[in-house]
Amino acid sequence: NLVIKLAIKHPDQLFIVRPHPGESSDIYQLLFSETPNVEVIGTGNVDSWIRMAKALIHNGCTTAIKPCAWKGKHIKR
Repeated sequence: NLVIKLAIKHPDQLFIVRPHPGESSDIYQLLFSETPNVEVIGTGNVDSWIRMAKALIHNGCTTAIKPCAWKGKHIKR
């Protein structure tokens, strides 16, 4: 998993995983339970999280359009 590899390589960085609003976060909580610098947060507006992010890792979701418009950094998996 890319996020786990990055989290291990960069232990001082916080990684936020935001499940799709229609998804349960349970699988993500389980997947990242042993990675202390990864938090699964599905509440609140995504805009503020994107604006504060150093990068956005996505798999082609429509949310990824926002940082492109804001000239942010994003990585398509």
